[in-house]
Amino acid sequence: MSGLTDVSAFAGAWPFRRLSPTDPAGLKARLAAGGVTQAWLASAAGIFHADPMPANEDLAEAVAAANAEAFYVKVAVLDPSLPGWRADAARCLDQLGFRSFKLLPSYHCYSLDDPAANACAAFAAERKVPLCVQLRMEDERGHHPLVKVPGVDAKDARALAERHPAARILACGAYTKDLKALAGAENLWAEPSFAESGQALRDAVQAFGARRLCFASHSPLYVLEAETAKLAVDAQDVSPEDLAAIRSENAKALLKP
Repeated sequence: MSGLTDVSAFAGAWPFRRLSPTDPAGLKARLAAGGVTQAWLASAAGIFHADPMPANEDLAEAVAAANAEAFYVKVAVLDPSLPGWRADAARCLDQLGFRSFKLLPSYHCYSLDDPAANACAAFAAERKVPLCVQLRMEDERGHHPLVKVPGVDAKDARALAERHPAARILACGAYTKDLKALAGAENLWAEPSFAESGQALRDAVQAFGARRLCFASHSPLYVLEAETAKLAVDAQDVSPEDLAAIRSENAKALLKP
């Protein structure tokens, strides 16, 4: 069976617990050992810095130093509530080799109906790159008691996609119930790393469909083997054709300009 494309992984330290590996070289080795042949990589530090751009620059340097440019799709963390986001986004694409953007509305304190978020979606559509919307980074039950960050409402992500039909939007960190709310928008993809049940992938396909569902590990915050285990499904629950699409083909379609 073909290798896996992982559409959501992170490099860098996480402030609330020790994770490993967090460097691009170590993470590449870990993912590749689990069957991943390409991974979309964003900076965890960019989530917490007042300005995520230096963290994007550090990520680009670290990926280059690890000789991992072919393995990673670099994903720039953007905060469109900052005045210089557009220049930063253009630099990430034109000079630093990034191929996608990631928004974290809950961490950067804006909503998806904010004019800035809509301007960012329009910019991503104009530049023909996917826009990842991170609904959550952790299960809300596991947050540090002093840093409780609410999840992004899946209906808001779908509404963003519907307002920008030329954009290709990937919803990351969706619960199974979120996948139901996301279903139907033709320009909206999703990944099931947060979907948990006895038959997580089957339930995710039933909720969202298989045509725009992509594998994601959410490494290193989540255990890679737990996510790849979701792919071990009966053919009667998820057809081989749909499984192949989820493993890699849907992500390739999402990334293609």
